Amino acid sequence: MQNYKKIPILRIASLPYPKNSLLLLPNLRMKTVMNKSNKWLESALLLSAIGGSFCALLYFCAAIFFHQVAGLVEWLTNPTVITNISPAYFLSLGGANCVSLLGVAGMKRAQRSGFRLYVLAQLLILLLPTLKMGLSSFSSVNAIFTLLFITIYAFNYRYFNR
Repeated sequence: MQNYKKIPILRIASLPYPKNSLLLLPNLRMKTVMNKSNKWLESALLLSAIGGSFCALLYFCAAIFFHQVAGLVEWLTNPTVITNISPAYFLSLGGANCVSLLGVAGMKRAQRSGFRLYVLAQLLILLLPTLKMGLSSFSSVNAIFTLLFITIYAFNYRYFNR
């Protein structure tokens, strides 16, 4: 067995690959789900964190600057839509996105409760506009992406701790 130079961030390991090939693996000392999972899960967690953060920030800004946003909503849609929404509506959607981020953080730490929290938050994000403004406000694009991400997380659910 050869002695390899120790690198603080990466470690060199030989796995059941061809005899002379080496694989660089990240040195993960924390117990995370990344040890057992695949790139799909890593990518989905990263995209969920970015998207949830961005949406939470936008919804909180919309609640703070509600009057300016109300004019923009009237201009983009129709004047009757703004009568159904209030700053509390944007705050609740921002809060649901923050709960979704907590779920993503839980799944990053390989907790099953993070998956449950994420699913509940995403269902709230899907249903709140529909309950507040009617069936015409249901976003099919949001539903497709929510279903895609929940499916990716569900396939990796077995790697999460109880």
